Amino acid sequence: MTADLDDIFRREAGRLVPFLLRRLGPRHFDLAEDSVQDAFVEAIRRWPVSGVPDDPRAWLLRAAHRKALDRLKRDSTAERKAHLLAAEPAVMEIEPARDLPDEVAVLLLACQPSLPRESQVALALRTLGGLSTPEVARALLISEAAAAQRIVRAKRAIEREGATRVSDADLEPRIDASLDVLYLIFNEGHHATDGADLVRSHLVGDAIHLAELMASASATSRPRVHALLSLMHLGASRLAARTDSLGDLVLLDEQDRSRWDPAHLARGFRHLDLAARGPEVSRFHLEAGIAAIHAGAHVEGRTDWTRVLELYDEIMARWPTPVAALNRAVAVLHVHGAEAAETALRP
Repeated sequence: MTADLDDIFRREAGRLVPFLLRRLGPRHFDLAEDSVQDAFVEAIRRWPVSGVPDDPRAWLLRAAHRKALDRLKRDSTAERKAHLLAAEPAVMEIEPARDLPDEVAVLLLACQPSLPRESQVALALRTLGGLSTPEVARALLISEAAAAQRIVRAKRAIEREGATRVSDADLEPRIDASLDVLYLIFNEGHHATDGADLVRSHLVGDAIHLAELMASASATSRPRVHALLSLMHLGASRLAARTDSLGDLVLLDEQDRSRWDPAHLARGFRHLDLAARGPEVSRFHLEAGIAAIHAGAHVEGRTDWTRVLELYDEIMARWPTPVAALNRAVAVLHVHGAEAAETALRP
């Protein structure tokens, strides 16, 4: 039962908090998180006796909403807070589209331009990714104290500013920050930095779920959103093959490709086609292109390393990172040999 509850918490926490925030308003980040925690405490106490409900999420949503209202009633300024709550507009208003799912609205809220990018990412990882503060710290390669500070500062800034009406000019940087967040959540699941498992599929699923919501909402659907979805689906297709029976990592070239998931592969190629509809080329387009070449090798029996190297060259010209440089060196190794790869890694 404990393991089941932990799995439910991991799966649902990133969806319950946005649900409450959409109803309580952006000034109540802490109240929403505390109420969700209270709901899970109640579940831990009651479900071992009564059994897990048929719809755990609905049960937890009702419990968390009730806990939030109870906390407001107990507050010494409950009447004032109730008035503010009734008058407070939606978490996120985007003209002309107002059909944003809860999670997307909160993701865009966390990624408001007035916050430093590192604070946007930290808050979204905590609130929507369901990551603990130590997990956020490891994902961002910072100390736990720094992660906690970023999260608190971001919450306070959003609480001060309240709800936000987003202009077209403000929306695009919010979308860019949101995609960075989702990619970090995906990578934390695909290359876990904590725990016994090298893969944490629930984080991969959360990132894909949120990206799918963004792609399906008219206000946030963009070619680069589809490009990221392609990259994530193609990466997720290899999850079952990434570890062996002992739980050890299996390198790409050594994976049993019969274990790759055909459904994720199909979705990855479909979103890659959607990403190509327009002149936009993001780093996610290039990375998805590389992933597609590796996925295509599943069918063709060979990897086009020359094309992989060309794509990494473009990434390094426009978005250079140490990780991209290392991956490019692998492509150089396959195309030009070990000596050229060693040269490519020199500063």
